[in-house]
Amino acid sequence: MKCLPSHNRPRIRSLLPLCGHALAGELAGRRGHSREMHRNFATAIELEDKLPYMEPPFWHHPVRQLLGAALIKEGRFADAESVYREDLRRHPANGWSLIRNLRFAIP
Repeated sequence: MKCLPSHNRPRIRSLLPLCGHALAGELAGRRGHSREMHRNFATAIELEDKLPYMEPPFWHHPVRQLLGAALIKEGRFADAESVYREDLRRHPANGWSLIRNLRFAIP
């Protein structure tokens, strides 16, 4: 980390727990451990929401997209739609959440 400018070091350190929970959520979902997956994604979302606005964003892949995809796999479509709508509220130009949300609008 010494190769990074000192003003970026605290930001990178704050991303490590977010990354850990997002990864743990993905792995738990693949193992079929739904509660553990949801707990880790919820923690990662809390951490992501605390990040300051930045372009490009500090965290490149919104965790709500991961959670929404997992909810779709579980057949929890209404919950997934809510997650994507919240992501669009926070990131109106997010094409991935917009496409996922449009799928709910088209019968």
